[in-house]
Amino acid sequence: MKKLFLLLTIAIAFCSCGGNTDKSNMSAVEQLSELEVVDVNIDSLIANPSAYVDQTIRFSAMVDHVCKHSGQKITVIGSVPESKIKVMGSEAVPTFETTLNGLKVEVVGTVKGLATENVETCEVDSTAKPLTYAVECKTIKAL
Repeated sequence: MKKLFLLLTIAIAFCSCGGNTDKSNMSAVEQLSELEVVDVNIDSLIANPSAYVDQTIRFSAMVDHVCKHSGQKITVIGSVPESKIKVMGSEAVPTFETTLNGLKVEVVGTVKGLATENVETCEVDSTAKPLTYAVECKTIKAL
């Protein structure tokens, strides 16, 4: 997160110094090329998402499900269909098209730990909620 903030600060400084490049004309792909993106195997990501929290990652996977209600979430699967991870919409990609269902896609995004809702616990006093992980999507393209 600190790296992202630093890169954004530098980009704003360049734009405000009278450069000819208009930031609004810069495509999402060009903006991502400024970030440090880690290539990850989908199975490694699903097996240990906590290792990639707050990192910008790139992976390829099959889309198992596109949320039909809001279009703001997709589920991608690893090499074993039972292993899945959610990809969430963001400001960069607010919704996903239902035509992605069943396609192989390349996703660039940031891994986030999210507190699960309505988690039943064995201990009445426990206030700690387990984390589930999702990828906040920056770009997606069908392969």
